[in-house]
Amino acid sequence: MQCLLPSGFTPSRVFDDGVRDNPMVELLDRPLWEKFSEIGTEMVITKNGRRIFPAFRVKISGLNKNCKYYLLMDLVSPSSCRYKFLRGKWLQAGNADPELPPRPFFHPDSPATGEHWMGKGANFSKMKLTNNMTDNNGFMILNSMHKYLPRLHIMRCDDNSQPIYSTLKTFCFNETAFIAVTAYQNTQVTELKIEENPFAKGFRKDGNGKREKKRHREDETTEAENETVPLKKCFKSDDIEEEEEEEDSPRIPPELMAQWQLALFSTFGAPFFKKFDSMVTPAPSKLKKSGFDVLDLLSRP
Repeated sequence: MQCLLPSGFTPSRVFDDGVRDNPMVELLDRPLWEKFSEIGTEMVITKNGRRIFPAFRVKISGLNKNCKYYLLMDLVSPSSCRYKFLRGKWLQAGNADPELPPRPFFHPDSPATGEHWMGKGANFSKMKLTNNMTDNNGFMILNSMHKYLPRLHIMRCDDNSQPIYSTLKTFCFNETAFIAVTAYQNTQVTELKIEENPFAKGFRKDGNGKREKKRHREDETTEAENETVPLKKCFKSDDIEEEEEEEDSPRIPPELMAQWQLALFSTFGAPFFKKFDSMVTPAPSKLKKSGFDVLDLLSRP
């Protein structure tokens, strides 16, 4: 995707500096993302922030090794409706709730040289999701039961670390789309996260995790002491990643955040995913409104 530059930026931040590069991005862990995508990926959001799994990791090529680049992500909603999980399927359930402007998450290494990014790649595992609309920790603010798509942005900067907005390039991967939830809805997603997430080892049915061992000790006087504890009773679905070490998200000055939001808001919208939307049932057409309400009066000059 290309960038549509917003008005109001000074020429010094828009000019072409003559550097020639061709950023390319490859999604790592693609087979794992595809596993989740096939059943409908869900990501838990909490007031205190929750990391995503799988983590968004990429391999980068085509950068100028001597120039510096910013890497950042935002999450956009490619759908105009909210969803509900019913009878094993995600169904459209009315119009989407209002969204706040996408909040960019800067990779902690930004800005760094092209040589750094191409050699190390980028891992956005520190990004956290929240449903706290007044969050001031730099978490990504999302609405529950809404669909989102991660977008990766690469932008070159000058010697003073000022971004050159004309160099903005955006990358999306269909298989990383997900629905935000406050607790997992699909048991298949829960089981796959337990199986694949190393921080969820305490919830596995093999009994090797700390939680399993504790439960077995508590139940050893019962008749079922040697039976496998049912999966549903082994955990709370929104606590799967709780063993993960907590780290602060990078803090961005408000004025810089506002500039980035304006730049990202001007980019082309996210593509429509036929594969993902094939999993849902279309919402009924909106009824034509009769009469008027307060908003109609306020919108008049």
